[in-house]
Amino acid sequence: MVNPVVPSGAVGEEREMFRRLRLDFQSLEALQREYKAYMEHGELFVPTQQSLGLREVVDLELALSFCGRVVVMQGEVHGYRDWRAERATQKGVSIRLLEPLENLRLAVADSTGILLESADQPRVPPAQSEAPTPAATGQSVIEPGKTRRSERSLARVTVTAAAGSICCEGSTEDLSSTGALLCLEDHVPALRETLDLTVFHPTTDSTQEVKATVVRHARLPSGEIAIGVEFDFSGTNEEQVRRFLDEVRAIEVDPRRRTETITGSIDVLGLPTLVQMFSASVGEGTITLVRGQDRGRIVFSGGSLRHAHTGDVLGLKALCRLLGWQSGVFHFAPVADDEETSPDAPVMHKALFECIQKLDELARQDTSGFPPGQRIIRTEYPANELSDEELEVLTFLKEGASVQEVIDGVPGFDVDIYLTLERLLELNLIDLDIEL
Repeated sequence: MVNPVVPSGAVGEEREMFRRLRLDFQSLEALQREYKAYMEHGELFVPTQQSLGLREVVDLELALSFCGRVVVMQGEVHGYRDWRAERATQKGVSIRLLEPLENLRLAVADSTGILLESADQPRVPPAQSEAPTPAATGQSVIEPGKTRRSERSLARVTVTAAAGSICCEGSTEDLSSTGALLCLEDHVPALRETLDLTVFHPTTDSTQEVKATVVRHARLPSGEIAIGVEFDFSGTNEEQVRRFLDEVRAIEVDPRRRTETITGSIDVLGLPTLVQMFSASVGEGTITLVRGQDRGRIVFSGGSLRHAHTGDVLGLKALCRLLGWQSGVFHFAPVADDEETSPDAPVMHKALFECIQKLDELARQDTSGFPPGQRIIRTEYPANELSDEELEVLTFLKEGASVQEVIDGVPGFDVDIYLTLERLLELNLIDLDIEL
């Protein structure tokens, strides 16, 4: 993802107001003791001479000197009392963590090969442990001072976010049934801004729309600025929305799926390269695609194309259209999730070659004479023999249709249908009527 630039004005200013505290750990054992005693419960004491306001949000640097890492987490000032007897003479603040402890655990595991122990979990290498469960305090996506209503999970799910005329793609960093932490492409909405979110199911073609309010900003270790949102269920079937979100979380927190799925931007490598790479390297897979309000799906297994669609368009025609997308996001899972199968199931590499060839032909074809909204009508019955493609277009045009309806509804590649329309126009068998 491209690191977004924080807009000038209130958003950037509010982010810069977060003051910084630091807590050093010289050994893994010291961190482990602190984690088990306090962090695991979402709170810790930080010695400081700074005068901080109650519930002030701060950036907390956890300096892991024993492995050379610094993990930055956000927290809020919860109190001023010296709440540990052994530090009764130290001035400091009690900090309530607002970030998922999973970030800290994964940073330590990445550097040392050891997962931090929880109260009821022995310390073992990550590969031998169960999927880490975020602490009950999880990632805060609601404003400081409000009560956290449900547990967050580190689920990466594709989303689109619309606010006025702006619509962008992105993914969740964590997700619950009440809110989420999002990373959006090239856009950081302002605090309190209302978004229309579309959440995409990772293994089916279903989506769920829900309104959300931006309640906080957070800088991730990668440098990206994420936004915390709280869902607004008014005007929706809340039970249905929550059920959808819970199902998505259950899939995405599966440790096997989290290590195997890949999400990214289409424009980095291009879809033809991505599809070739995935289909050549794994036996089966499902690629879910999102571009604004458009979406698509490609499913392959055993070296063959099992299914492809975008909108109501299916098969090779859909694959060809999807390969032409220049922007958007993809989500790949090495599972052939879709139960639908193309009747001919063409060999994947041949299907890709044919579709790329048709895309090249379409790029060279002048289609300006057939605007998508232009209506086409039949003028007379053909006197001469026609090709199957020409007869199919004329049959579709029995009651008249727009150019886009013909291109979408007639089987065959788009470029071939445009060529067929040109021939029929030359034969005076069709005419261009008024625009729709």
